[in-house]
Amino acid sequence: RRDLVKKKEWLILAAFLAGILAANLSGRELLSSYGILNRYYLNQYTGQNIDCDRLFGLVLLERLKAALFVVVLGKMIRGKKLFWTVECFLAMTFGFLMAAAVANLGIGGILILIGGTFPQWLFYQADLFLYAESRAGMEQSARYGKIGKKEAFSYGGMLLIFTVIFLLGVIMESYVNPFLFDKILKIF
Repeated sequence: RRDLVKKKEWLILAAFLAGILAANLSGRELLSSYGILNRYYLNQYTGQNIDCDRLFGLVLLERLKAALFVVVLGKMIRGKKLFWTVECFLAMTFGFLMAAAVANLGIGGILILIGGTFPQWLFYQADLFLYAESRAGMEQSARYGKIGKKEAFSYGGMLLIFTVIFLLGVIMESYVNPFLFDKILKIF
């Protein structure tokens, strides 16, 4: 079991490095012209008043699309493999964004990138992990024919917990992150 976890951790590291490689192969012009992690975009951001209520609606819609994608993916990929698959995709994306941030903003781009994902990332990550664990448990119960009222009630409770954590992530991204991100940008 421990060796399997180590292999999966190495797989996530490889996905992260693949994201960095993909960013470097895409060319500096693409990263600086079309990315949101460039000085022009960040200067525009600092001069704006963010309408957090409107942002909440936009973020909710986008995150619902991502959640639906994970649920559909969860129908194709079983249990904990879902978690590792999504983690690899996120690691690759983060590696790409990290390379773009450093290429455009220097080493301070790392702090800006992390500031752009904090604190909502913690909620989304927890939700993804709990969802994958729950799916694995449900699949195991179904495999052994143990689905009854207790399991259905438990799944309903987990669904409520997923929804609350998801909404907390959206609230953090819409109301708390813009405030924190603005403070981080003022440092740079």
